[in-house]
Amino acid sequence: MCVITSTSAARTGEVLLSKLLRVLEPACGKILVITGAFKNEITSEKLNVTRLKTYEDKRTSLKILKFIVSQLKVCWSLLKMRKGIDVVMFYINSGGLTLPIMLSKILNKKVVLIVSASDSGMASIIYKDYLFGVGGRIVVAIYKALEKINWVFADRIMVDSEKIARDYAPDSYRHKAVIANDRRFIDADTFRVKKKLAERRNLVGYIGRLSYEKGVMNLVKAIPLVLKQRADLEFLIGGDGPLLIKLEDEIAKAGLDNKVNFAGWIPHDELANWLNELKLLILPSYTEGLPNIVLEAMACGTPVLVTPVGALPDIIKDKETGFIIEDNTPNRIAENIITTLQYPKLDEIVTKARRFVTEKYTYETAVGRYKAILSQLAGKV
Repeated sequence: MCVITSTSAARTGEVLLSKLLRVLEPACGKILVITGAFKNEITSEKLNVTRLKTYEDKRTSLKILKFIVSQLKVCWSLLKMRKGIDVVMFYINSGGLTLPIMLSKILNKKVVLIVSASDSGMASIIYKDYLFGVGGRIVVAIYKALEKINWVFADRIMVDSEKIARDYAPDSYRHKAVIANDRRFIDADTFRVKKKLAERRNLVGYIGRLSYEKGVMNLVKAIPLVLKQRADLEFLIGGDGPLLIKLEDEIAKAGLDNKVNFAGWIPHDELANWLNELKLLILPSYTEGLPNIVLEAMACGTPVLVTPVGALPDIIKDKETGFIIEDNTPNRIAENIITTLQYPKLDEIVTKARRFVTEKYTYETAVGRYKAILSQLAGKV
């Protein structure tokens, strides 16, 4: 098995990649990894990690050039280690890695794509105002073309929900899609209820990447609206990303620095403690797959409020295992934060939510899922 990720620097990817490798280890004889800044915490004779220099640049032209160069470096690494590889798996922002995907097929390897969200869908949100909208349409068209090429060359595409498959996959290649939102796992001993809701202070939080598609700017704009009715509340913004300075400026202009804590990047081994401080976790995204933070919050007995995007409606049943927000406008976010915190059966909901994730998202289930998919691929040889 060879696992390839984008080489762009993103610390959230380290946790995701580590979990994937833990799941793959029982299913594979040897695992080769080509990635960027990945701090490997897994000790295994099966594992060999090739780290390539990460690329990050705010200037669009240089960013595109560095991205192309990074793909060529991935291709060269793949060529050098091609012997002994049966399956190449692409993961974490890998939708644009079309050159390595094509090379894998040229080398007669089985190709598996793990897709959490449509890259073209995300681009339509992130770049919608780029060059007065014209540039945004061009970027989206490029991403759509790359997605179609990827589907042609892939043998299997693992997606988190049927909706993602419908939005992402051309009809003629839909048979390659595998709905696999049970491929993730939660460590129920680490992510557990340490503090009951009644013992927590009135803290509402967002934890994740600080980028436009996550809807976090809308959340920050909703905070003054919430505080007009609930002055006793405080807010936590955890994570980093391109919107950090703008978010901090927005809070400073509103004079709410004493009400909002920007915690920065939260290490994964500290995350359960932070989640056990929250009365509510909100994820007002425009687009998602199935974010781990939602599953981890549910395991910690923290109510979650999310938009109905990606695989989230498969997991969050409104007023059963969490709460669905109709849209992510600031007014709607503010209304839903207030009504959710006042809901009379919160304790029942968090109990049901924890039971759901700890029973469905086990390590054994995830390993079984990957073994089944790899076995199917082997049968195609």
